[in-house]
Amino acid sequence: MGDGTGRSLVHALATAQVWEPYFQIVRWRERHGEYVLDHDDEYVLAMINALGGGLDASIVADALTADDELREGTFWRMFEVSGSRRVNLAYLDRYRGEPGQGWQASIDLLVTDGTLDRDRVLDACAGALGRDFPAAQRRWFARLRSSLAASGGRP
Repeated sequence: MGDGTGRSLVHALATAQVWEPYFQIVRWRERHGEYVLDHDDEYVLAMINALGGGLDASIVADALTADDELREGTFWRMFEVSGSRRVNLAYLDRYRGEPGQGWQASIDLLVTDGTLDRDRVLDACAGALGRDFPAAQRRWFARLRSSLAASGGRP
């Protein structure tokens, strides 16, 4: 398997509802030098879809805590990349998760344990609210921002 296979898996994850752990496999292969992939918009959507769709917040938090490059780089691009109709933060948290699952719960957990800086997440949410995202996606960022501000004392 080479970079072409990795790119094909990323494309599938960015465009379709896939529940298998393909992203984790792609990431493992990247971290071990088997794939060299651009962390472009499609890659960000693959990460959003694969990690956020119905996984317990602690699993997503553990994946980001253990992967400095993903957490410190690609993760922050989630606030910049508009999703597709079914691969976006709002859709995944609403339709493919229960309470305690998905991206908002994961981000809350990572902020609470100090892995992510609350102010940086709040600023990223504010930046996302200024982008030309669909209304449902903007509402997701507004809810995350409100939740974090309420729990941390910053407006």
